[in-house]
Amino acid sequence: YLGEKSTQSIVEIIPGWIYSLFIFTAVIIFFLIAVSLTARKQVREQTLELRTSEARNRALLENIPDNIFRVNREGVFLDFHSSGEKTIFISSELFLGKRVDEVIEPGLAKSMRDHLERAIDDRQIQVHEYQIMLDGKLHDHEARYTASSEDEVIVIVRDITDRKKTERELKESEERYQTLANVAPVGIFRTDMEGNTTYVNPTWCHISGLSKDEALGNGWLKVVHPDDRQVLAENWQKSAQRHAISIADYRFLRDDGSVVWVMGQAVPEFNSDNQVVGYIGTITDITERKKVEELQAAVYKAESAD
Repeated sequence: YLGEKSTQSIVEIIPGWIYSLFIFTAVIIFFLIAVSLTARKQVREQTLELRTSEARNRALLENIPDNIFRVNREGVFLDFHSSGEKTIFISSELFLGKRVDEVIEPGLAKSMRDHLERAIDDRQIQVHEYQIMLDGKLHDHEARYTASSEDEVIVIVRDITDRKKTERELKESEERYQTLANVAPVGIFRTDMEGNTTYVNPTWCHISGLSKDEALGNGWLKVVHPDDRQVLAENWQKSAQRHAISIADYRFLRDDGSVVWVMGQAVPEFNSDNQVVGYIGTITDITERKKVEELQAAVYKAESAD
């Protein structure tokens, strides 16, 4: 056997744990790939959602007609947005980064600083109305201060000149109406939709003998002559239900026993939507006319008897 070659081959045996390690590593790699793909998808979705949200907020912001300022507690203008800078009293380049008292007149600047501090300290919306000159005209503005952090406030400023003008015109109109009602030689009254009295002028009180408070609601009926009261009340309710014009002659019986004849008339009062909101009417003292009519009737009766 000494000269013979060995025909045996060497067989290498791979341990089982190597296969396990390979499988485990593959699973980990596939897991990491899946996580990576999922994360990328989520990032893309979140990015798209963020861009959509930003576009939506930008569109909303661009369509807000108000001026929006970001101001810190010290009164420094940090940021600004407006749909048109013609709506503010100074160009944004001249006030951004500066304090309010550097660009606004002292009285208004102090008021702004006070509202800024209260908005931050109280955590409540502060509303401030003021007037400024723009293009040689006095404009009314409303500023709303809302704390956005411990040291910053968002200030939304709106031009309310037209609204204030309308309010002033309405107030002046009401004052003129009140003046006319106070000096009118006839009694004037107003009611709600159900016909309950809500207002009487001084002449109405003088004719009826009732005070304003006594006349409100259906209180005025208590001084209507007992012979006229039921018919008057029924006819008035019918007219109110039909939203019709009401005209009637009736008598007031005063506390001193005197009788006053009046001609009452009322018409529906409409709002801007052409809906009936109540009634407005007058009473006119026709006592002298009734006396003449009674005298004429008595004379005619006497002549007829002869």
